[in-house]
Amino acid sequence: MTVQPWQGHEPGDTPPEELDRLIGAAAEAARELVGSRPSDRAGWLEHLATRLDAAADDLVPLAAQETHLGVDRLQCELKRITFQLRLSAAVR
Repeated sequence: MTVQPWQGHEPGDTPPEELDRLIGAAAEAARELVGSRPSDRAGWLEHLATRLDAAADDLVPLAAQETHLGVDRLQCELKRITFQLRLSAAVR
């Protein structure tokens, strides 16, 4: 994993306060998800796919650097993932 200078810590070195905050945010998100309508979840999936597509120019080179899988393969993987997200949204 690449550590960016702005992160300020090594992988696996999450301070307890930050870990508590992240776990709390995940628990809150889970409560919202459980009570959500299928149309809401479909909108979230579509939004996620759109955001991933928009960030492709940043995400793919970073993933290539970290995984050594190659830009072409990772671009295809990202397209496959966003297609699956949109397909899941459409099924809802």
